[in-house]
Amino acid sequence: MHRLLPVMGGGGIGLSAVVVFAVGAAELVWLFEGSGLSLVTRAAHRIFGVG
Repeated sequence: MHRLLPVMGGGGIGLSAVVVFAVGAAELVWLFEGSGLSLVTRAAHRIFGVG
């Protein structure tokens, strides 16, 4: 993960942590709303051969 992010000063690290947290929270909301959950389930079936 560190290689993907540009090197930042002390304040930038806190800002990037907030951005990562916000994106993660948005993904969880999308996932639990239903449309994302079915998409992830279908992808898992395709990848792992489950079901």
